[in-house]
Amino acid sequence: MPRPSKYVSRSDLGWGTSPASRANPRSGLVIHYDSVNQGLSGKDHSACLTYWRNTRNFHTGPSRGWTDIGYCVDEETEILTENGWRSFRQVRAGDTALTLDHTTGTSQWQPVQAVNVFPATERTLVRMQGRSHSSLTTPHHRWPVERAPRTRHDAEHPQPGEHWATTETLTARDLIRAAAPCDHLADEPKWSHTLVEEVARAWASRAKPSPRLREHLTEGVPRHAFLRALTREQLDLLLRTAAPEGSVPDRASAEALQFAAVLAGRAAHLHHDEHGWAVAPDHRSLLPINRDQDGLTLREEPYGGHIWCPTTPNGTWLARRRGTVYFTGNSFMACPHGYVIEGRGLYRTQAAQPGGNSSHYSCTLATGPTDAITPEQINAVRMLRQWLMEPDTSIAGAVLGHRDFISTSCPGDRAYQLVQDGTFTQPPGAVTEGLDLLGLKEGDGIPTPSEGVKAVQRLIVAAGFGEHLEPYGVDGQWGKGTSAGLLAARHYVGSGVTSIKSMTGESYAQLIRACARREAERAVKGLDSPDSGGDGSLPGTETVDVSGQLTIER
Repeated sequence: MPRPSKYVSRSDLGWGTSPASRANPRSGLVIHYDSVNQGLSGKDHSACLTYWRNTRNFHTGPSRGWTDIGYCVDEETEILTENGWRSFRQVRAGDTALTLDHTTGTSQWQPVQAVNVFPATERTLVRMQGRSHSSLTTPHHRWPVERAPRTRHDAEHPQPGEHWATTETLTARDLIRAAAPCDHLADEPKWSHTLVEEVARAWASRAKPSPRLREHLTEGVPRHAFLRALTREQLDLLLRTAAPEGSVPDRASAEALQFAAVLAGRAAHLHHDEHGWAVAPDHRSLLPINRDQDGLTLREEPYGGHIWCPTTPNGTWLARRRGTVYFTGNSFMACPHGYVIEGRGLYRTQAAQPGGNSSHYSCTLATGPTDAITPEQINAVRMLRQWLMEPDTSIAGAVLGHRDFISTSCPGDRAYQLVQDGTFTQPPGAVTEGLDLLGLKEGDGIPTPSEGVKAVQRLIVAAGFGEHLEPYGVDGQWGKGTSAGLLAARHYVGSGVTSIKSMTGESYAQLIRACARREAERAVKGLDSPDSGGDGSLPGTETVDVSGQLTIER
């Protein structure tokens, strides 16, 4: 399973690499909580980010030295946007970049949610260099890879192809993807094949284009918008006609030719020598990490420039360095809105469960004794667990509670019940924990507030319709405002009901869909910025140092 789609990395938070000693936890995942109610499920997701930052600020200081970042590339690496290749100084949040859906193996245009740039300082990076590949990355930079079978038996009984590796854990069995068919090509031609061929011939001949062709060419070279509008068949026609051998007269033509090849799903690398410019095709869409086969060398070297990495919904992007192209990745607290938020990072000693800090990863729910544990939160833990069970980290599937290691109330009775009944070890998907909300109705919680009604109201707030609960907010009493908020959430996802006064199965399903849709919109629009809200309150005294993957150390 790929990394959880709703994932906030240390780089997203602007944090450096944890100085914690290296470890390789393999025995499972440990659940934690906060000793004081935080009420995060009733707030915007930005409050979760503020909580996590405050937790770190409260329990760490400058002497801890968290000053470097672990998931980045060097200044020379570029990203492919819909308007061509851009450096880290040129690309902006909101630009559209080509990404890889690692589950389907196809490329997709997606918005750049953030451009994370970190100061120039002395670091040790890893250079991978070969005939068809050039990269310079931090050791923990993440790669979406395919894994070749180890034996003939493996080849006959393959595991799912998509895996994740870091630069320092890549092996000779890993294959880096250099090309992928694009999901977003036109299905129907916008332009005729005749026009495409005329554009290609004008481009190849460098003759002055006719008035009919000028709108598609800039200084004799096809515009990016024209290339993006072509079908796969038309891209192939243009490539065959314009430059069948890959040689072109100038840099602009070479850039356009490589852009067209990428959209057609072909691996193509840019070259320049004394003979001019050329785009060399590579029949392999997957490149081996193999010194003998590709002349690839891997070595550590000092580096003093900026490092950077973009954030995209797929967690991947198409990179280019020294003319070679390849897909690469961006490198835990499970919040009530379904986000996994990184703590110390992969392969780091934990500090939250004495006796299990080097053997188990840990994850805090950031909930207090009576805070609601939302379905999104449960699913986030499930996705985190499955991701950590990938071969790269290969943890066991066991999920334990903090109290399984020492005498403590952590992770709270409600969370520990979910540990014991196997809720966290289920595959990601529909969460039945919401079924205890079914049957709640208008009038419940009056006059004695109901925790179940509070859970419904918090979901209404998460879906973006908390104004209907004013002036009382999340009070555990189902009045007309709660009914109005539930109805608004259902309308938000397309329901045509005109009145609702109880929590039916359909109401619950649509309320969860509304929460997911609202969070996706916020992520795409970049609303989860460090300055976008949160009450800034510090965690209670039960919580101590920031610890391993999404955990806090006691």
